[in-house]
Amino acid sequence: MAKSLNPSAASHCPFIGLRDDSSTFSSYPSTGNHCFHCRHSTVPLLAHQEAYCLGGKHADCPVYRQTENKPFPPQFRAGKGHRAARSGSTGRLLIIFIVFFFLGSVGFIFFRKFVAPPLMISLQTVPTAIQPSATIIPPTHSPTPTSTSTNTPTTTPEIYASTMGSGTYTSSRYPTGNGVLSLRFDDGVTRDYSFTYPQLTARSLVAGFAVIRDWINTAKSLTLAQLQIMQTAGMEIMCHSYSHRSDPTGLSEFTIETAIAVKEMRMMGLNIDSWVQPGTWTGDYFTMMHSGTTFFGTPEDNIMRNYFKAWEGYRSNTDRVLPITGDNRYGAQHYTGDGMSLVALKVLVDSCITNQKGLEILFHSNNIGAVGKISEADFTSFLDYVQTKVTAGTLTVLTPTQQLFAVPFTK
Repeated sequence: MAKSLNPSAASHCPFIGLRDDSSTFSSYPSTGNHCFHCRHSTVPLLAHQEAYCLGGKHADCPVYRQTENKPFPPQFRAGKGHRAARSGSTGRLLIIFIVFFFLGSVGFIFFRKFVAPPLMISLQTVPTAIQPSATIIPPTHSPTPTSTSTNTPTTTPEIYASTMGSGTYTSSRYPTGNGVLSLRFDDGVTRDYSFTYPQLTARSLVAGFAVIRDWINTAKSLTLAQLQIMQTAGMEIMCHSYSHRSDPTGLSEFTIETAIAVKEMRMMGLNIDSWVQPGTWTGDYFTMMHSGTTFFGTPEDNIMRNYFKAWEGYRSNTDRVLPITGDNRYGAQHYTGDGMSLVALKVLVDSCITNQKGLEILFHSNNIGAVGKISEADFTSFLDYVQTKVTAGTLTVLTPTQQLFAVPFTK
C-alpha cells in the first residue's frame, strides 16, 4: 500500500488500519488493527500497537523503519505468528491443557447423559430477559422454499421463542416517501456512554450499540448498568461477538462467538435481537448471507437463524431498498463514517432522502475526535443536520434492527 506521512505529524502510524478499511483504525490496541506497511496486512502484537502504532513512536518501530512490502517480522505478529515464537515448554503446557479439557468434556457429557436429571426451564416462571434455552443444539432443517427466497429454510418461531430474543426491535414503521437512517456504534467503549449517548438523547435520536460480551464491565468498556440505562432510553443493544477475535476455527468457536455470547447477554437482562459481525472475520463469514454462498444451510447458519432475528455483515447491499424483507435482513452492509467529512455524510443523508432508501452509518466513539478522523464538532454538526431532516418530516431515524423490519405507512 503506497501511503506516506511525516511521522511527527500524527500520534498514530499512517500504516495502521482495519482489514476491510485501511483508512480507519481502532484508537486502542485491537486484533482488528492491521499493519499495511508489510507485504501482507498483518495484526501486530497488542503490546507492539500500544508502544509504536498508537503510542506516537511509530517512527522508532522496527517494522516502520524497514523497506516497504517486506514480510512482517514474526516476533511482532499477533495470532499464529506470535504463538509460533513461544517456547517449547509453552507448547507442552498447551497439549496438557487440551488433554485435560477433552477428558473433562467427556466426563461432563457422561454425567449429563447418565447421572444428572435433565435441566428444565419454565418459560412461564423465568423472566423474559433470562429465557435462553438450557443447551445450544442447532436444529436440523431442510431448506424449504418460501415466498421471499427460493432456498430460505423455514423455522418454527414458537419452539425457538426463548432463544430468538424478545422481538423488541422488529415492530416499527416509517412514513411512505421517507428515507430511513440508522446509526451504529461498535465495540461498547466507555465513550459510547460519556460522549455519544448524551449527544443522541439531546436531539431525541436513537441508535444501535454493538457490544462485545467479554468486554462488559471491564476497563474502558461499558458497564451493565450503563447498557441498561441506554436501552431503557430507546437505544438498541446488539451482540458484537464474545471476544472480537479473528475467524472462528470451527463450530465450537463459532457457537461461543454467537449463541453463547447472546445467551449470556440476555441473562444479564439485555433485550438483544441482532448480532453484528466483527470486521476481523473473512470468507463466507464476511458476508454472513443466506442464499448465494456456502454459508447457507450450514450448522453455523442454523445457529444464527435460531438465535437472532437478523444480523449484520458485509454483503453488497450498502444502499438498501425499502422495505427490507427476506434474506436482505441477513448480513446487511453499512457505511463507515469515522473517516468521512461532514460534507460527505450530508451527501449520504440527502441521497437516502431523495431515493427513499435505507441507510446505515457506523461510527466508533473512540475515533470521533481522533487524529485523521471526524472531529467532535463535525460529528455533532452531522447530528444537528439529521435532526433538521427529521423535523422537516423527510427522514426517519430508527435503530439498525428496526430498519430491517420496518414497514411503510401512509402519512
